[in-house]
Amino acid sequence: MKVSMIAAAIAALCMAGGTAMAQTMKGPINDKPLTENWAPSQWGADDKAGGANHTKNPANIKRALATVKQFKSVTIGKMYQKEIPAFGPRVWNLVIPGTPTGGPFGKNALIYHDEFITTEIGQIGTQFDGPGHIGVNTSKGLFMYNGRMAFDSYERGAGGRVLGMGPLGVENVAEFGFVCRMIILDAAAYKGVERLPIPKKLGDVGVITEADVKGILKKLKTPSFAAQVSRDDINDAISRIDTPLEEIIQFIIDHQKDVQ
Repeated sequence: MKVSMIAAAIAALCMAGGTAMAQTMKGPINDKPLTENWAPSQWGADDKAGGANHTKNPANIKRALATVKQFKSVTIGKMYQKEIPAFGPRVWNLVIPGTPTGGPFGKNALIYHDEFITTEIGQIGTQFDGPGHIGVNTSKGLFMYNGRMAFDSYERGAGGRVLGMGPLGVENVAEFGFVCRMIILDAAAYKGVERLPIPKKLGDVGVITEADVKGILKKLKTPSFAAQVSRDDINDAISRIDTPLEEIIQFIIDHQKDVQ
């Protein structure tokens, strides 16, 4: 009995120690979130939605809708498939359990198919990052949005298994959603194809590089291409061809009001 109690106590200490040590991961540490006071956000210490809070103001929605020029419906999502390019070990895998999954039932002899999907929901194809996706490894722990530490935020189930991100979950953003203007640069037209193929390696047609973005902006001054992307004055953007990609994108967002 004593041996069992000692073993249990040691196990508990190891688990507690493991949890404490796990607060900060091995590798690079960046304490800027702590020293530069990244939290609380402008929305307050209890906020879980970040920039989505802007949609709570009707004036912001009205202003966003006023920037729409062509009133077109455009599909910007990517088709999910096993071969889709992915970062690191991320995967998209779909299988049909059973062929068919069930049936036949009743006098109509009904059959049905289910789909079983294994994937990283927000990080395959069309990227959607919630408050719990990106953080910083600090000396105090894994610093996430609004100063929350990841290990303290996890929603846990039986045995301490992490079942969700808790206050860092993307559902907190979805409660408000986004209303915004979209800028489309037609990379397929620039590369002379109807649809960009799935790239297999760097250098393939389907890979969009910084040089491609600059090339698209430069080509906007030609009549045939300009017809596909509305603009009043692109000269300033063209003059910035040698500037960093981030500055080009920000310049388009800030100044090119008629680029759709």
